[in-house]
Amino acid sequence: MIFGDSKSFVWIVATIFGWAISFVVEAGIGYCETSICMPQMPQPTKASDVDRMYNNSFISDIKFTFGDKKPGQVFYAHKYVLAISSPVFNEMFYSDTEKSIKTMHIPNQDGETLAGFFSFIYKEECPKDFEKDLEVLLIIKEYKIRSFDSTCSDSFKRTTELQKACKLLDELLEMKAEALADICLSKIDLYAHEYFASEYFLNINQSTLKTLLDRDTLYCNETDIFKAVLKWADHQCSLKHLDTSGANRRMVLGDAIYSIRFLLMNQSEFATHVMPTDILQNNETVAIIKLMAGKQVPDIFGEFSKFTSQRKRIAEWQTRTTASESSSWTDYFVAFGFGYLFPLIKYFLFGAGIFFCFDVGHLKLTGRSLF
Repeated sequence: MIFGDSKSFVWIVATIFGWAISFVVEAGIGYCETSICMPQMPQPTKASDVDRMYNNSFISDIKFTFGDKKPGQVFYAHKYVLAISSPVFNEMFYSDTEKSIKTMHIPNQDGETLAGFFSFIYKEECPKDFEKDLEVLLIIKEYKIRSFDSTCSDSFKRTTELQKACKLLDELLEMKAEALADICLSKIDLYAHEYFASEYFLNINQSTLKTLLDRDTLYCNETDIFKAVLKWADHQCSLKHLDTSGANRRMVLGDAIYSIRFLLMNQSEFATHVMPTDILQNNETVAIIKLMAGKQVPDIFGEFSKFTSQRKRIAEWQTRTTASESSSWTDYFVAFGFGYLFPLIKYFLFGAGIFFCFDVGHLKLTGRSLF
């Protein structure tokens, strides 16, 4: 034989096998150390350093008071930290026209609200209960705190159920918390019927109503949407002590009337549910009937195309949700496999390779056969 005898051949093969295993293991270790499959040591961040300065008098260069200025009601802060978090504070503290400020008083706020406000700035702690902490959100928006939406959107999404989304929507839109409001709108999209039947819907303002009607993702039949809008208009008329005439309904709806997609109804639905309400002017009614019949008419509404824009159906939402969940579970499986199973397997193979090499060497020295 080219290698002398069969035992030498087996020993050489075993040695090469052991080297190969070692090479694979080392390559795997190197790969894992430079990729996501191995847990990484947390790196020091600016946030962790700033955390220690929360309400700390050490090198504090500004104090905040609140409420009725009772003794001891003081919050220690640092201008630099506030300035890099808020353009309002930056202008306030570092503008050429501003004098040196040592103390600020925030009226109409209690200590809990102020603590929540500074907790986010210094420690990036999101409100635990967004419904109860609306005052915290309000002051955060007032001072235009950067990164709040991106930092707290996931927390808000996890903790906000449909009922809370319905309750908070109007207030979030009013305070221009767009990212949080969009989460509420996304939940309402899927449960539009339940939302339209709730007391929260009847009490939203006109701009919120228009925002809802403008959404392509609102899952609801257009006739049912119109019925809900009519119910909202009647409620608003009652609050203003107006009778529910077509003119008054039209008045409280304002431009939201043009966000109802009448051309998604069929002629029977339009004649049965819309025409008797007198909410449309005669020329508008005639134009819509002609359009339903496939005739060309002058665009008296300004943009007929928005009347025919389809709203997404539930099948699309289900497909998207299923795909998202599938992707999520796949990600978890890959992370678990590479983070925990792969290291165990590679060390097992490494140990088995070494044991095999030594065992073959021992058999060669003692003159025994491997098989």
